[in-house]
Amino acid sequence: MPAGIGVAEAAIGDHSADLFPEEAAHIAKAVPKRRDEFSTGRVLARRALRAVGGPAIAIPAGAHWAPIWPTGFVGSITHSTLCAAAAVGRVEDFQGIGIDLEIISRVSMTFVPKIATVQETELLHASAEPIRHLALLYSAKESWFKCQYPLTGAYLGFKDVVILLDWANGEFQVRSTLDAKRSDFEQRTRGRFTFDDHHVATAATLAR
Repeated sequence: MPAGIGVAEAAIGDHSADLFPEEAAHIAKAVPKRRDEFSTGRVLARRALRAVGGPAIAIPAGAHWAPIWPTGFVGSITHSTLCAAAAVGRVEDFQGIGIDLEIISRVSMTFVPKIATVQETELLHASAEPIRHLALLYSAKESWFKCQYPLTGAYLGFKDVVILLDWANGEFQVRSTLDAKRSDFEQRTRGRFTFDDHHVATAATLAR
């Protein structure tokens, strides 16, 4: 992540005791797995907030379960079945932040028609590691959607953007396929990615 962003990460666990009442109410009827994911994400979000001087307050969920950050801050939360992470910055520095974490083995080439554009599909078929490549595309698009949503309110489909990958430098660019919705956001977005043995992690940031 760029300088100026607080980041926290941890394994998924039961942090229900650390939730604020309004957060606990949101998942009161959820299954244990969902409660663990949600509570871990909220605890990490507060750690990330604290890293950039933010308050220790409730972070309720809004539309599509998107976190509602305190005034003056912007951020993102993500989780897999194994671990979770949160990233937060100040709105004076960043207009948008989106992060995503995916388990590579959960991705299948049957996802291609739903996720990839024609241009991306051609590159996937030529890829030496198509599953890792596809997992990266999926994750990068998720990060971009989270990054742009607070600004545009647009709930985008996977084929509404093309991801241009720079494998050598671990970076990606975003290009809209919807001329009517094209903006300068994509041009100013910085995308980064990395892999470990099980996951691909991506981040999209839109600086001021």
